[in-house]
Amino acid sequence: MFQRKPARKKIWNLTFWDGVIIVIAIALSALTMLVTTGASAKGGIAIIEVGGREVMRFSLERGMQKRTIKIKGIHGMSKIEINGEKVRMVESACRDKICVRTGWIDSPGKSIVCLPNRVVIRIVSPKKKRGIDSVTE
Repeated sequence: MFQRKPARKKIWNLTFWDGVIIVIAIALSALTMLVTTGASAKGGIAIIEVGGREVMRFSLERGMQKRTIKIKGIHGMSKIEINGEKVRMVESACRDKICVRTGWIDSPGKSIVCLPNRVVIRIVSPKKKRGIDSVTE
């Protein structure tokens, strides 16, 4: 008369404690991501290099007036714009303009690289210590 429905197969055999461990792991991952992203605070020192040699260095500070710098690269001029705590490449003598499309950079560890023209803009932390780090001690 009555047909019994077939039992559903359990794909996941999870208990309550498995769920708790998964939630804790996700929360720790999110916390780690927030802490490491927050470590790259804005501001710093922008270094401009041409052909591997440092040409100019300037501090990125809040309230700094907008200014434009022209740097001679291997193939021609590169135009760099500094506006407060951020910097970008406005024009370059290269063909593909990847450096121009990079846009603004504003925190230590970020860089703009123009390979054909050999111009590099990178931001370093002003508090960077020289010498042996804890990994190599």
